[in-house]
Amino acid sequence: MFFSNISEGGADIFTNVKRERVSDEIIKQIKELIFNGELTIGDQLPTERDLAKQLGVSRVPVREALFSLEKSGLLAIKRGTGGGVFISEPNVDPFGEFFALMLHLGKASVHDLTEARLFIEPNVAKLAAERASVDDLKRIEKTIRQYEEAVNRKAERRFADMNFHISIAEASKNIAMSLTIRGLCCFCTRPFAA
Repeated sequence: MFFSNISEGGADIFTNVKRERVSDEIIKQIKELIFNGELTIGDQLPTERDLAKQLGVSRVPVREALFSLEKSGLLAIKRGTGGGVFISEPNVDPFGEFFALMLHLGKASVHDLTEARLFIEPNVAKLAAERASVDDLKRIEKTIRQYEEAVNRKAERRFADMNFHISIAEASKNIAMSLTIRGLCCFCTRPFAA
C-alpha cells in the first residue's frame, strides 16, 4: 500500500516547512484587523516607519506588505500633503484581472464569460427590481441617458454599458452578485476582450 511505504521511510516526498515571509505576516495582521472591524474604511495606518517600529521589523517588509495590500485593493496609498496609507473601499479590479487572466491562459473563453454573465444578470435584475431604492433608480436612469448620449455621438459605449450593468447589480443589494458582475464588466471593458 502506498501509505505504508511512506510511513516506513520508503519515500521522502515531503520538504521542510518554511516560515512565512515577514511581509506575509504583516499582510495577515492587517487583514485580520480589517476583517474583525478594528480597522474600517477611511482609517489611516501609522507611517511606514512607525508601523515597522510597532511590528519590530525593518521598513522593507512593511513596504512590501503595503504595496501588496494596495494592489489587492484593501489599502490606498496617497502621496504628498495629506497623504498616508488608508483602508480603502474594496476594489473589484482583481476580479476583472482574474477573468482576463483566465481568458489569456486559455482556461476560459469569451463565450464562457459571456454565458456566465447572461446566466447571472437576469437574477441580479430580478433582485434589483424588488430591492432598488429611489436613489438606485435615479442612478440606473442616469446610466441609460449616458448610454443614449454615447450612441447619439457615435462614441465608445463600453463604459456606459458597464455603468448600467453595475448600477443594476448594486441595486440588487447582494454584494456577491454585485462583485461578480463588476468583475465580469471590468473584464469586458479590456481592449483585448472586446
